[in-house]
Amino acid sequence: MKNRKPNILFLLSDQHTPSVMGCYGNGTVQTPNLDRLANEGVVFDGFYCNSPLCVPSRMSMLTGRYPWKIDVLKNQHTLDSRIPTFAHMVAGAGYRTALAGRMHFVGDDQRHGFQERVGGDFGIYAYHAVSPTNFAPLNRDGCIADGTQAAPLLHAGSGDTETIELDRRTNAAAREWIDRYVREDGAHPFLLTVGYFSPHCPFIAPPEYFKRYEGIVGHPDFTEGDYEQLHPIHKTYADICGARKVPPDNLDRAVAAYYGLVNYLDDLVGEILATLEAHGLLDNTIVIYSSDHGEMLGAHGRWHKDCFFDQSARVPFIVRFPDGSVRRRIAEPSSLVDLLPTLVDLTGAPGHTLDLDGRSLVPLMRGKACEPSIIRCEDYLHGACNRMIRLGDIKLCFYSGYDRQELYDLAADPGETHNRIDDPNYASMRETLTKLLFSDGWHTNVLADTEARLQKIGFHDLSKSAWQGTTLIKDGVVTDVPGYDIGMLDYKSKLV
Repeated sequence: MKNRKPNILFLLSDQHTPSVMGCYGNGTVQTPNLDRLANEGVVFDGFYCNSPLCVPSRMSMLTGRYPWKIDVLKNQHTLDSRIPTFAHMVAGAGYRTALAGRMHFVGDDQRHGFQERVGGDFGIYAYHAVSPTNFAPLNRDGCIADGTQAAPLLHAGSGDTETIELDRRTNAAAREWIDRYVREDGAHPFLLTVGYFSPHCPFIAPPEYFKRYEGIVGHPDFTEGDYEQLHPIHKTYADICGARKVPPDNLDRAVAAYYGLVNYLDDLVGEILATLEAHGLLDNTIVIYSSDHGEMLGAHGRWHKDCFFDQSARVPFIVRFPDGSVRRRIAEPSSLVDLLPTLVDLTGAPGHTLDLDGRSLVPLMRGKACEPSIIRCEDYLHGACNRMIRLGDIKLCFYSGYDRQELYDLAADPGETHNRIDDPNYASMRETLTKLLFSDGWHTNVLADTEARLQKIGFHDLSKSAWQGTTLIKDGVVTDVPGYDIGMLDYKSKLV
């Protein structure tokens, strides 16, 4: 079955660092299905998120605009439904659009342009001891799915979790949607987005996957001397997170579980690809794989995300065209804001008047020379306003409230171990990148300005209630949170 336009399958994971993939040079992890996409498609080696945190990254990716321009800077911020997403754009080109599983939408709007929603998401309530759904809460001596705490590292290993079950159900829902599409439609091209929770913590993998890596992989060495060499912002994070107090065996199990979750995710991808092949759809479907941000896995003494080291800010990005007709590796840096204009280009979607921050990647993938892209990534952990900018091989990390910044030459120092900020040989590049940090209007009061604006127009900030777990739960009962409809979290009728 072929359509005039190609179908699009967009596979989006959560917290997958490219270094734990065979096609990105890891010889231990088993990722045959993702490697197949890479071998038959285009692999971007320098691809970044625009915020190393779930919600800002995803909303930025969906809209093609930086987080600060859409007022989504934290996991508790809601994307304004009036802002178009790539789902709106592609539907305008005659595509049937569907979202299966996770996208981490905050608020009542759980579609943001997708015509169909199959399968639910893992709601904020499940992070805080009580869940009004058939998904039990992830709360065991702390939140084992919270990417700012040591709790996930203290409960690492083999087992089953609600997030693993969510991914199982998401895959089943996506495959059923494909079957239904073939039965009911088949005339219109589709954009199917499949969102997975894996390999995000909890660092607990199904037993058969965990056993493959237990004792084989482990955490990187990190000494007190290494800690003393860190920039103060990383020391502060390490102290708050508490990972240095976690027993080394736990850290090794966390890494093994993460590898297992990546392996598990790869098998889910294989199931989706097999379903497309069984219906004869793969030969007319563009398949894209990416993630919202990476995972530090103990590098530089850090775990989780929320920083600009490549393990956190860099993401995989693979595009397989039908029949594997375009194959290459691209070193030039790009980022997730490029996805919307790329999808518009691939589908022939009508243009719009928004001032996008991304650009279409189609010319690059077709082998055309393009102007170097300026990569911008922003983070607001603990109320700070931090921003990274990369041009060519040079990366500048700016931290508001600190006198000293970080500058890395990724060609000479891919491990980001030598801060060149005071090196006179990099003075000119430091000056250039510092100017570019602020050249688009971003500033160090952007978080305060954003929250004041949101409060003025009545957007509820969940960090004032649900995220702290104080007004959310009282005597084991879920309380009312303005702007967040618990009814939308009833997956039982949506995930069967």
